[in-house]
Amino acid sequence: GMVGPPAVELLIKQLRDWDIRKYAIKALGKIRDERVLEPLIAQLRSDEFKEDATDALVELGQPAMETLVKALKDKDENVRKQAVIALGRIQDPAAVDALIEMLQDRDWFTRLTAAAALEKIGDERGRDAIKPLLRDPDLVVKMRVERILAAWKKKTATA
Repeated sequence: GMVGPPAVELLIKQLRDWDIRKYAIKALGKIRDERVLEPLIAQLRSDEFKEDATDALVELGQPAMETLVKALKDKDENVRKQAVIALGRIQDPAAVDALIEMLQDRDWFTRLTAAAALEKIGDERGRDAIKPLLRDPDLVVKMRVERILAAWKKKTATA
């Protein structure tokens, strides 16, 4: 990771080795080079390494935004979920519209995570967008959204 862009190809090859994949993912997250994005997104499909890949994409921050927003349309549920988590941790307001769309996802956990990501970003559009989830069919989503909205209200009252 400290070598930077010259190490990208070698690190991508190391992703094939299960024993060192975690370290290769971590190193790729330190290199600001567009070639690292797709291999890291591909690791979101892996149950064993999706958290490491999410951490690496978050570490990349803004350069990963466009790729993460595209990943929200992926057919793989894990990729969509982890992309939502990463966007929430990056906290870039540019992701708000894409996260609002994810509030309609068929998966309850993705809807819940999108609401939490919008809370972290703190954009008012997100607050208005999560209100309909108070009528979500999933009880966990409803309860979490109630807490998010209450915390948001408290935050604006003290500001």
